[in-house]
Amino acid sequence: MRNPLLVLLRDIRGIFLSPGRTLGSLMEERRWVALLLLLIALFALLNYITYPIQRGKMAEQALLTGYLSDDQVNSYLNTTMFSRIAFCAFSAVKLFVFISLGAMFLYLFFGIGGAEGFYSNYFAITVNASFIDLFFQEFFIFLTMMFSHDFLLYTRPFTLLFNPVPKSFLSLFFIRIDIFSIWYIVAVALGISVFSTMGKKRALLIGFIYLLFKVTIQAAMGYIVVQVMARVTGN
Repeated sequence: MRNPLLVLLRDIRGIFLSPGRTLGSLMEERRWVALLLLLIALFALLNYITYPIQRGKMAEQALLTGYLSDDQVNSYLNTTMFSRIAFCAFSAVKLFVFISLGAMFLYLFFGIGGAEGFYSNYFAITVNASFIDLFFQEFFIFLTMMFSHDFLLYTRPFTLLFNPVPKSFLSLFFIRIDIFSIWYIVAVALGISVFSTMGKKRALLIGFIYLLFKVTIQAAMGYIVVQVMARVTGN
């Protein structure tokens, strides 16, 4: 009988060293439970540690915009064990929702492109590949919170090259393209090409079309929020 921990560690190593073969195999076998539980545990740990810092930053912004008074801010900053656990639980639910939606869109895009498989196959590859994308993004956010330095900046090559106007649609578009999202889509495309016998070039093309679609939608939603907040605050 195989040791589940050793199998998990082998899978994680394979995701980084041989993503095509490993993700293709995991996609075919529909194995995702162990890695999803690991992701949830890691997200919960990082959010548990940074919860007071996140509350402080949110309170500071609310105070500057006049949404909260000084007394309300002080009350808001009083965190409890229950609130921290509830926040961790919310982060786990949010992670599951993001993965489920990501799997759905991968299933749609690659299905239209001619790849085989069911939603369950695409859910499996999304969960496993999320160790590249979602976890590393969350880890860099954790570092930014802990050391008050924007470590995410170094993962966004386009913002370093073009330096767009802050809060413009172009800036919101570029900040959502980082090395992890590119790495993720390449790994997913390679895994799907192995699973479905689709050519690598075609899989990569579909993958980057999906990435541009996702980034455009996220940037558009972010831009709408920025414009609404600017009107509310009068800035």
